[in-house]
Amino acid sequence: MAKGEVELGFFNLSEIPKGVTVAGALPAPLQGYTVYEAAVLSKGSMDRAATAFVKYLASVSAAAHWSAAKLEPAATYMRTRASQ
Repeated sequence: MAKGEVELGFFNLSEIPKGVTVAGALPAPLQGYTVYEAAVLSKGSMDRAATAFVKYLASVSAAAHWSAAKLEPAATYMRTRASQ
């Protein structure tokens, strides 16, 4: 697209380079989500720190960081165990 070889493309918003004009999101029925999951080992040496980190990733406080990376926090479209 950047070279002008095609006129239309579909990309994850987080992967679109600067200088490309985004026309808008796909209609809801055509959207798909990449879901990342995290797990904490119950007998890990750093299990408390790992649990705190996973909970932070799902927190309202982290939402601004997700948005800055052009990613949607999971809480915008689904409930997560860590955010309960």
